Parts: sequence; structure tokens; C-alpha cells
Amino acid sequence: MNQLIVSQPGGTYIPYAYEGVSAPFSDTDKEGGHHEVHHIVQMPVVGQPQKSNPSTSTEVVGDIRRNIANSPTNEGNRHLVALCTLDGCIRVMMKGGKQWELQVDHSLFAITKLDLTGNGEDEIIACAWDGMTYIVDQYKNVIRYRFEEAVASFCAGHYGMTGDRTKPCLVYTTFSGKIYIYYEVTLPSILPSNLLLAIEKMPLSNGLSQRLKSITDNEKQALFHECLYQCHEHKCLPGSDSAT
Repeated sequence: MNQLIVSQPGGTYIPYAYEGVSAPFSDTDKEGGHHEVHHIVQMPVVGQPQKSNPSTSTEVVGDIRRNIANSPTNEGNRHLVALCTLDGCIRVMMKGGKQWELQVDHSLFAITKLDLTGNGEDEIIACAWDGMTYIVDQYKNVIRYRFEEAVASFCAGHYGMTGDRTKPCLVYTTFSGKIYIYYEVTLPSILPSNLLLAIEKMPLSNGLSQRLKSITDNEKQALFHECLYQCHEHKCLPGSDSAT
């Protein structure tokens, strides 16, 4: 069933279902038979208004694509909805129930979706008036950055510069009358990195590789911490005795 979702103040939204029913032809039409009549059905309001600010402005985006393993259709995508509010709330809803919520300290006025990592799942992108932009995956991992100007409007999608090829783009318009288009925006991952796993994948000399394998994870963490943050205390500099 196709749905139109309309945001409501206080962090809620209303789905409108678009349905087709069979009805008989009128006397002025063809004799006998039936034809399909379309009408819109208003569904109940989804979500509870925020107690702290029930009238805050809300934006919503639906049909967020998920990477559903072994699923022949994308039916589940229609149930995943994200919304943002002017008081800084990003909320993900699934079949009318809250999946998770993220509170930030910026006034969010726009929200959209786009797969920036190429893993088949849409990231949620929310923008604030002051240019602060949040890219959030469906597991609540966040990347944020500040755009250089105050933002009047924001959108994201696949757009093409030449030919028929389209690339992920972020588009900002500013109060100074400028349009900024960031073309072919991609991210390798939004997941936080693990230093231990990253070093294990690095090409190391046989001696160093064997030495790292012979110590425990806790000993590795202590070693990396000392190299990164405490090396200057032990004068671990080229030419010093402790650097050999």
C-alpha cells in the first residue's frame, strides 16, 4: 500500500494511504462492469508529541532503504521513517514504533536520505540552520561537520553533471544567495575504527608481526597508548637510547 507521510508539530507524522477499490460504472458510463476508484485514507497520528516542546517544527522522510538479507523485495523499506525537529531531535521510526532517538544541540530544519557508503542502506542526513550537518547510519553511528555559511535550504540525492551518470550529491543554498553542490560525495564507512584490527591488517615486518601476535590484546593496547601519548615522556625520539 502506497502512503504519503505528512510531518506534524512535536515530532509526529500522519500517514495517508492511497487505495484503489472496485466500483460499478454509473448509468452514464459503460453498461455493466466495474472500474477502479482511488481515494485517500487518513491513518492515525504516529508518535507521541514531545512533552518539552509539543509545537516544535518537524520534518520527515520515509521509504528509507535497508539492506535486508535474503529478502526478494524492499517491502520493509516503506516502514522505516526518520524525522528531525527544530529543537535538535533525530528519530527513527519502524512500523509506528520508535527505534532510536538522537538529541543534538543544533536547530535541525531539513532531513533527507542517501546511500553514501555504497552498502545498499540509506544514511540519514539532517541539516541545521547554522550549517551543522549530521550523517547518521541506521545503527546510530554519526559523522558531523559544519558547512561554511548559514543555510536557507538543503537537499541530497543522485544528480548528474554530464551524460546519464548520476552521483551522490549534497546541495546547500545560503541566505547570501549562493548554491553549493558537493558532487560525488562518498564515505568508506561510518563505523568507528578499531586500532587493533587496523594494525593487524597492515603489512608489517615478520619480526614485528610475530612479536605482536605473542602478546595479549591488553598488552597491545598499553603499547599503542604509550607510543601515541607517552612517547615524549620517555624521550622516544630518533637518536635517543629508548628509541632503539
